[in-house]
Amino acid sequence: MGHITQYGIVSRYGLNVEDTPTEIVSKKRRKALFTRWADPNMPRSDKDERAAVARFFGGWEEGSGLLFDSDVWQRNIHVINPLWDDKSTPDNLTKWRVIDYAPRAGVNVCAWFAVGRKYAVMYRLLYERNVEIVEFAKMVIEASHNEQVFDEARPHEITGSVHKHYHENQCREVFYGGTLLDSRSMSQSLQGETLEEIYNRYGINDLRPASGQCDEIQIPRLKDWLKIDFTEEHPWHKDEAGKPRMGCPKLFLFDGRCDDFVFEIEGLQKALPGASGMLNKKDPHHAIDCAKYWASDSPSFMGDIEEEPEVEERRGNRWTGY
Repeated sequence: MGHITQYGIVSRYGLNVEDTPTEIVSKKRRKALFTRWADPNMPRSDKDERAAVARFFGGWEEGSGLLFDSDVWQRNIHVINPLWDDKSTPDNLTKWRVIDYAPRAGVNVCAWFAVGRKYAVMYRLLYERNVEIVEFAKMVIEASHNEQVFDEARPHEITGSVHKHYHENQCREVFYGGTLLDSRSMSQSLQGETLEEIYNRYGINDLRPASGQCDEIQIPRLKDWLKIDFTEEHPWHKDEAGKPRMGCPKLFLFDGRCDDFVFEIEGLQKALPGASGMLNKKDPHHAIDCAKYWASDSPSFMGDIEEEPEVEERRGNRWTGY
C-alpha cells in the first residue's frame, strides 16, 4: 500500500501480461493466460472479470461482494513482521490452537493464536492438502515445537486392528483449555472411529469442541476482532518521521506465516442472492473457520504478566528487507 517504508522507497508498478518479456512469460504461457482471462469468446463470471483486470491487464481488482470489507480487513494494517522467532513464543501469552478438518476438500488446517493484554496475534498457520490424520497430527505437534511420545500399541475394541497410541508432551507451547476442533468433525465417523478418537490416538489428546453456532453468529465475532479503530495508534507501524500510524485492530497476523488466511479473507465473497448463510461456500474458508472458532471461544489474556512483546527489529538486504 506504499505505507511501510522502513526498508526503502516503496512505489507502485503496473505490468500487464502482453508487455511482460517472453523471458519471464513464454509465448505459450501468454496464449494460455489470454484464453483464461481475456479472450472475449470465453464465458466468465463477474468475479473472473474483476480478477482479469489484475491478473492479465495489470490493474487493481475491485473488492465487490467481499465478506470482509476495508473497515474489517486491510493487509497493510493487520499483517505485521513476526514479533518473535517461531521457536520462541512468549510463555506469558495465552495460547489457543484450532483445527479445521475438511474431508471433501482434502484440507487440514491448524491455526495458532496468542492473546496478550491488549492485542492478539495469529502467529502460525498450517494448511495442508491430501494428508492423513496420522501425518497431520504429527505436523501439528512438531509445528508447536512439542513432542509426540509413544505410549503403547493396543487392539481396537471392534475391529481388532492394532494401533499405536501417542500423547503430546507440551514441553514448549501449552494451550489454554486444549485444542479446538469443529464440533461436527469431532463426532464424524471414519473407519469405525470418530475423528476425536483418531486425533487422540496420534497425540492430540486435549481436543474440545469448537462452537457449532451458525456463521451469522460466529463471523461477526471474528469481525469484531479484525475491525480497525482509526482513532487508535498502530502499535508497530510508524511513518517516515517515526510517528505511529493511525488504525488499530485487536487481531494481527504474522507476515509470511499466515499467508493462506490472507489469501482466503481477500477473496471470500458474500453468499450469492438466494443462497443460505453469509458466505459463498465455493470460496475456500478453512483458515477463516479456524479464526471464527477461536473468536467464538471468548479468548482473553489469562496470564499474570502484562507486558506486550517488543517488536523484533529486522535488518537485511536493502532491497527486500530480508
